[in-house]
Amino acid sequence: MDEEASFLSSLIQGKSTFPRALNDNENNSGQSSFLVNANGDAYDPYSLAWRYLGMYIDCDIDEHSQSDGNGGKDNNAYYSDDVFRERQLQNNNQRRGLSSGDDSDSCSRKLLWAAYHDPQYKDGQIGEYQFYDWRNDEWDTSTCQTKRCAKMNCHAKRTHFQLVGVFKETDGLVDWAEQLIKHEGYCVWNDAEANVATEAEDEQRNGHSGDEGDSEYFEFMYNRQNNWAQGCKAMYLTDSYGNALWRDIRPLPEGNITDGLYLDDKCTQKASMTLGQYIVKFYSKYYYDQEMGEEVAAQWKENVAQWNSLMQDFKICQPCRAYSKTPNFDDNNRRELRLLNEENNDGGGDDELWGYNCYDYAGYQNCNQCYKFETKTDLEPASTEDLERASAQGTVLAIKVDGKIYGKGGIDWYENDNDPKTAILIVVLLAILGFIILSIRKCKCISKIVKRVRSRRFHRNLQKALFEDEVDGDEEGKTEERLKAELEQKSEIIEQQHQEMELMRLEMDQEHSILAVEWQNSRNIRDQFIEEPTTDDEWIPMEDKFEDEHADDELAQTDSSSDSEEGTVGNSSVNQE
Repeated sequence: MDEEASFLSSLIQGKSTFPRALNDNENNSGQSSFLVNANGDAYDPYSLAWRYLGMYIDCDIDEHSQSDGNGGKDNNAYYSDDVFRERQLQNNNQRRGLSSGDDSDSCSRKLLWAAYHDPQYKDGQIGEYQFYDWRNDEWDTSTCQTKRCAKMNCHAKRTHFQLVGVFKETDGLVDWAEQLIKHEGYCVWNDAEANVATEAEDEQRNGHSGDEGDSEYFEFMYNRQNNWAQGCKAMYLTDSYGNALWRDIRPLPEGNITDGLYLDDKCTQKASMTLGQYIVKFYSKYYYDQEMGEEVAAQWKENVAQWNSLMQDFKICQPCRAYSKTPNFDDNNRRELRLLNEENNDGGGDDELWGYNCYDYAGYQNCNQCYKFETKTDLEPASTEDLERASAQGTVLAIKVDGKIYGKGGIDWYENDNDPKTAILIVVLLAILGFIILSIRKCKCISKIVKRVRSRRFHRNLQKALFEDEVDGDEEGKTEERLKAELEQKSEIIEQQHQEMELMRLEMDQEHSILAVEWQNSRNIRDQFIEEPTTDDEWIPMEDKFEDEHADDELAQTDSSSDSEEGTVGNSSVNQE
């Protein structure tokens, strides 16, 4: 464990980013260790964490000065000759602040990362922590197996993690990216697929094929790492004005990077042409196919964006011990390879307490990623000058070292100057308040001020009460007048309805009188047809009497008809005679 936690020895000249002095703890190789406490004891690897900060150009440059684009010089242009001249005039004592492995200020690209220690660690390994999910902007507690369930938040401005040191990769991205991608990167990017390996995948992993069983994220990063420029390289074509071009990594804000074109062989003076435009020009000139060039340029742009997006996983706090969020366990093939790695003491670890084991692309179990950076890359402790230079270029994430904040941006960070300004404002306000209190006590006028305040308050309340009474009186008078008006209006309506009802009653009386007269007339007419019965004659019903009279009339008519027939017959006889 001691060898696993050791760093390559490095003498520091000038200020260091480490909050404590180095100790004399050395391993068998004579390597001095930084990952130890004040007593010289190594930290538990599960209590250590790290995060990626970004890249910068290791020389003084003016990022805001540019060529005018036509090969000439404008008033604000910054040229390579000037860069070198000013660099030669720098104070040599200041330049000695770099560590012993410094590359003589060669304008090469450097990478920064920071290591942290959790002083509250309780031996719960991965099951003691929850992890920030930047894609969903939430904390993932699925790995929590202990009561503590602490946030792995060394990336935050306010965190319980303590800074161990900031480190500089002097060879830039090359070796560092390789170590990250094939170890902890493999497991972090494979978590979406649970990273359940099979024997066939183990064989492919041992042969470094990576063509099956691995996540698309891992395959992309593994293939893309070799496409970045390794140093300042000359290009075949010139820009639109005939200027020679060079290509190198261009650091961007918040730890991002891209491919950049430059006008000098140290890659410090940015060209006006982008690499995407260069690709289109290249395909148009050599292949006579501008459309194909545009497709390749679009793919290059998409690849750069994908790289920066996946590196977000390591701009947040990650354990030095590689892990997987999905519990998985060893098999025979893995175990043989793991035991071989352990015999070589090359950073492998034991089974994770809760099964959150990482079996990486190189065949390691729970590899110590920080140890790999220390032993497999050209590592140096970063100096204060390194941080100041990177911060001035605006390309690294914010980090607080010895009470000072360098860089800008990141999760749970805000502007650097807020805290000092706020603190100064609070101190000034407290000083003013204390001065006022002392002045009042000194002049012994507190009682006078209190009486004056109470008097003013009494008069103000009295005026307010009088005003409210006046307002209430006016409102009551207006309410009474409004009620009277409404009452008069309703009385008129009632009176009008009463008159209408009287007219209706008179009309009904008239109709009743007319009906009574008509009824009386009808009764008189009926009485004329009715005869009163006498005492001598038998009373005969009107209907029977009418029937008798009708029968008599019919009988009389019959008799007269008979007589007429007889007379006719007699006359006819006489005539015959």
